Amino acid sequence: MDGEMKENETLREQIRSLEEANKAQGQERKELEKRIKKLEGEKSQLESRISNQEDKNKQLNDNLKELDIIIILYQSQRAK
Repeated sequence: MDGEMKENETLREQIRSLEEANKAQGQERKELEKRIKKLEGEKSQLESRISNQEDKNKQLNDNLKELDIIIILYQSQRAK
């Protein structure tokens, strides 16, 4: 009987220990999910900034092409 009581107490301690570990893992999971959500938001912002910068770069390249044409036209007029 005494051995059975010790075994039951050991099992109860193991259950408590597992429950505590499970609770800690649940908390860690929540923290990781929050961190993931934050990083996804940052990623979205960066992707938006990249897209905006690419648009600006395209516009600048278009402006440079137009300027090259204007310079060529100006030089051809001066040569006349």
